[in-house]
Amino acid sequence: TMLALLGVLAGVWSQSFDQMSVVTNYVITPLAFLSGTFYSIRHLPGFWYTVCHFNPFFYMIDGFRYAMTGYADSSVELGLCVLLAANVAPPLGVASLTPPDVDAVVQVRGNQVSVVGQVSRPGRVPLETFNMRVSEVIAAAGGHLFGVVLLNDWSARDLQSWEYQPLGPFLAKNFATSLSPWVVTLPLVLLAIPSLVIGFFTIEPLLFGDFYTGVIHIDAAKHPAMSMLKEEWHGAVAMGVHALTSLPFWLAASGVICAWYCYLINPALPAAIGRILGPVRYVLEQKYFFDRFNDFFFSGGSRLLGRGLWKGGDQALIDGAIVNGSWRLVGLVASASRGIQTGYLYHYAISMIVGVALLLFWFVPLLSR
Repeated sequence: TMLALLGVLAGVWSQSFDQMSVVTNYVITPLAFLSGTFYSIRHLPGFWYTVCHFNPFFYMIDGFRYAMTGYADSSVELGLCVLLAANVAPPLGVASLTPPDVDAVVQVRGNQVSVVGQVSRPGRVPLETFNMRVSEVIAAAGGHLFGVVLLNDWSARDLQSWEYQPLGPFLAKNFATSLSPWVVTLPLVLLAIPSLVIGFFTIEPLLFGDFYTGVIHIDAAKHPAMSMLKEEWHGAVAMGVHALTSLPFWLAASGVICAWYCYLINPALPAAIGRILGPVRYVLEQKYFFDRFNDFFFSGGSRLLGRGLWKGGDQALIDGAIVNGSWRLVGLVASASRGIQTGYLYHYAISMIVGVALLLFWFVPLLSR
């Protein structure tokens, strides 16, 4: 309920996919990393340890951990109270709000919207079935408390097909799958710069200092790699300068330069290379035919095995021999029994005489032995 409510509130607030990404990057991700999912919060500094106790995600993760391992970083009873408060109180508060203009349930077909139902309200005049364009619905959604929700059968592929249409359905550049560059760039910058600074000051104590003393023990006799690395270590600055002279760096830089020239400066060059190296390009595009082999051997073999179990095991053996065979056998026995049970008295008398004769001439001599 807590996560669903967070999604609803984010959807109400967001006017585009950019804003939804902001919620993911700056709300959900920090709450997830401060929830103790990947570590025990007992190892955090005092300030962050206190902050985690104000995070409802922490109590949810801690409850799962306690259920599976019997260990908890906090009081289970306190976590239960916090989760009840976080999952019950906010939905009740939202439910108490009266949306003023949530009127109709609509059906979307192509670019047309039709009313198929209406929320019953005192004082409301029922809306007749009408048709309007999707763009009109989107334009009118801003005046509603909860906007508008379109239930449809569009797929992600349909949205991607509108990606490069400047005026496609929903004005795709603003509404469909396009994201502002800063939605992606800013989180990367905020992660990269502190990571560079933190790494510069902490790489030496992390690798060769006593940061992990008492936590991680390395047997130098069995694992001499760290000792050998320490002999070649000359500081973070020297390592950074050396990285600029290494072969992996120049290979990566060459790839960037080649891509820049081929696809921004001279796009005709990769097309010409593709025509000249057609067979090689085809093999690479087919991923050395591994996908085809997997589809033929593994997928095809699995389908063949499944079809054999279906036709031979299920239909022939279980349904044909056991299930259907049993009722056929019962039917044959019943048909034979109907031929004997004619209802005539003399037939029953003859059967009794034959039974007595068998008893006298077959079973009695056996018993006398």
